[in-house]
Amino acid sequence: MISAMSYFEEKMVGHEPVNYYTFALYAPCCLATFLTEVYGDKYSYNVRISWCLFICAIISSVTPFLADTGNPTLSFWLVYLALVLFGLASGISQCSFYGLAGTMPAKYIGITIMGVSVSGFTNNAFRGLSFALNFETLKENTIFFYAISTVYLLVCSGAFNLILLKHEYFLFYYNKVLTSKGLNN
Repeated sequence: MISAMSYFEEKMVGHEPVNYYTFALYAPCCLATFLTEVYGDKYSYNVRISWCLFICAIISSVTPFLADTGNPTLSFWLVYLALVLFGLASGISQCSFYGLAGTMPAKYIGITIMGVSVSGFTNNAFRGLSFALNFETLKENTIFFYAISTVYLLVCSGAFNLILLKHEYFLFYYNKVLTSKGLNN
């Protein structure tokens, strides 16, 4: 979400988003992780993972436009709010996914961690691609990057339901976890 800092700084002159946006994203993410550990069992993994990733995708799709309201102060606070919401949803989905992965055999925990690395690399590759395409404006570049990120998040959200929840091996462990915690899908 904060990969487009140069765009945010261009649109919000005098507000120095670089000093605030990292906090706006990661503090709620940490809070959501803690709250998910404490209260997460009240909601299914499907809600916590798929729906939170979907929320992240929606936020990602509107963020570049929130930054371009024409009013730097309004833009600053709209993007700040979007980052807080993104951080909350991201924290819930990450904590839930890692918690679920922790119930799998050891080799699958390693694959999950590798997936995080691949995801980070892919995000940076998308940002690099957006610069390599040499758009005329930073706005076009940022919109392209956020559009690709939105699609990526939607794929991840759908993959949980369309792939994992239909995979026999995954379902074996998933159902064990649901049963042990008294949860429904």
